[in-house]
Amino acid sequence: MLAPNKTKLVCTIGPSSESTEIMLQMLNAGMNIARLNFSHGDFAWHKTAIDSLRRAAHTAGKRLTIMADLPGPKIRIGQFAEDRIELKRDDAFTLTTNEIIGDRLRRAVYLASQAKRAAKSWG
Repeated sequence: MLAPNKTKLVCTIGPSSESTEIMLQMLNAGMNIARLNFSHGDFAWHKTAIDSLRRAAHTAGKRLTIMADLPGPKIRIGQFAEDRIELKRDDAFTLTTNEIIGDRLRRAVYLASQAKRAAKSWG
């Protein structure tokens, strides 16, 4: 006797697959986990997508798992004094949480509050 299939097909839902009709096609093609990337879109869009996924799964008579891919801390870089710099192999280049205008030696990075607290505690 063969064991049940434990393979899962994970599909990311986005603008090109947000319609209930496309979701039905994906379910009928074997999707059993729908991934939503919360780094993109707003919560209203994600709620609509979840509602559509549930409707499609109900219509298809299939079980569907919804996976939420949550964003981590965002890191942004600050400005440079010059439009362009050239870094060469073995050059030292510092990323700092201090608010500075960057040059060829260093650049500011802006972190989410949790990461900034961690950076301060590291010294």
